Amino acid sequence: MAKFYLGQMVKYVGREGFWSPPVGTVGTVIKINHWGTNFLVDFPKESIVSIDQLPDNSYFWFSEDELEPVNDQDMIKKVKVRCIKRNWGWAKA
Repeated sequence: MAKFYLGQMVKYVGREGFWSPPVGTVGTVIKINHWGTNFLVDFPKESIVSIDQLPDNSYFWFSEDELEPVNDQDMIKKVKVRCIKRNWGWAKA
């Protein structure tokens, strides 16, 4: 059985990188693979720097250990991000 369900709000808790959002970013599960172990998540476009180089409606798969369910404390006001500080430096978002 899958750890998350379609439409569930999840928080990214995996390792930061070029193809992933910052830790703590909230997104929505939009698809689950056949085994229920990987999840296609719609994170805000500005949260994944590399997504600007891809066509619109591009999403990434994340494993269940990279995600956590969102609780009320994680739901914060969405703020427009122009630049973001990553572990490897500043990036345009």
